[in-house]
Amino acid sequence: MTPQQFTAYVLCLLMPLSAGVPLTAPLWDGIHWLYVTPTIEPADVPAFLLVVLTILEPRYAHFERHRPSFAHLLAALAGLGLLSAAGSRAPQLALYFTLRWAFAGGVCWALFEADLKARSLATALLLGLTLQAAIAFGQAIHQGPLGLPGELASAPNAFGASVIKMGDHLWLRGYGLTFHPNVLGGFMVAGMVLALPLLDRLWVAPALWLMGLALLATFSRSAFIAAAIVLPITAFWLWRLVQRLRRGLILTFAAGVCVVAVAGWMWRAPIAARLGATTSLPASATFWGTLLESLQQDNRLQLDGMALQTLAAHPLLGIGAGNSPMAMQAEGVQPHYPHNVALMLATEVGIGGALFWLALPVVAVRRLRNHPAAASLPWLVAGVASLAALQIIALLDCYPWSLNSGRMLTITVLALIEIASRGVTSTAPLR
Repeated sequence: MTPQQFTAYVLCLLMPLSAGVPLTAPLWDGIHWLYVTPTIEPADVPAFLLVVLTILEPRYAHFERHRPSFAHLLAALAGLGLLSAAGSRAPQLALYFTLRWAFAGGVCWALFEADLKARSLATALLLGLTLQAAIAFGQAIHQGPLGLPGELASAPNAFGASVIKMGDHLWLRGYGLTFHPNVLGGFMVAGMVLALPLLDRLWVAPALWLMGLALLATFSRSAFIAAAIVLPITAFWLWRLVQRLRRGLILTFAAGVCVVAVAGWMWRAPIAARLGATTSLPASATFWGTLLESLQQDNRLQLDGMALQTLAAHPLLGIGAGNSPMAMQAEGVQPHYPHNVALMLATEVGIGGALFWLALPVVAVRRLRNHPAAASLPWLVAGVASLAALQIIALLDCYPWSLNSGRMLTITVLALIEIASRGVTSTAPLR
């Protein structure tokens, strides 16, 4: 194991942790400190070390330059962030986020250049997410924080706690060691998808079940939607593609449905309250109708509507990288990011930002279509499916790019796709 590989594995383990050390005072008043404060998070240390080790590696530039890579797209996005800083409300904050975006592109490139195998990278990520899932499940059972270092969950009755209201009772959602249950939900969906090609290992099925329980404990509606769409399709695709996975896929999903169904029945009251959100729905409402209706009842649409108005006024250069909360605050709306990543990037750095974001799945699908039948094809399928899940979540939430932990998850999935599609010429049978 090389130092680069070891550092990449440590990065995967620390990636979900959101508790960081502020480097300065908040750069803007009246907004959640994490959105406006330059911060060092635990994953930043191995990420920075990985980039440095890769730069110092004499043979670092071996990737295929005849095709656009994800790192190229991310670098272009950072370039737009730099251009947006001049006209932004908070230029220092715009420069900080531009640096963060450029750093994410560098980490994506370094992960690809570290001579990692897709299987090893996914295994390291899965080990860390299994621990996060156990913590989140423990928080849901205990209905409170577990007292662990770096834990951001709080008591259900504490100000700002992410809870589900059931009359006079408050139900705490599972955080793990992430910033918010929704963030953990995204990690769980990505982890469950990437676990599918590993089901030939005995420990992976229980880990997948535990992540399913943790996903349920987050009560993240966007993650529920992504999992319901992507997991069955990916499992069926791999079932057809890889014979050795068929038995594990069938047994894992059969047992997983039973485990999640039992937990869902035990938690049926908070689930019903979460789906019903702030409105009384008719008894005839379908599951999907109820879920989409509950999403419409929160402030997502208001944030996205204000972002569209802002975009119309600043279509080319935007209002500055990371400056969305300030624009919302100026309009008297909750100071938050638009809950749609493409719209958020278009608002902050212009239409080009949305185009670069939407180009990521296009490039990923091209990798998949142009890939020969080879041993790494299941990993390419799982990587593209994981990116699809994050893109679905990004239609309804912002953290796959607005938060550092979500950004690191996104670029790790992108790097895994690059690794799986790297110069493979073998046509060995998958069976």
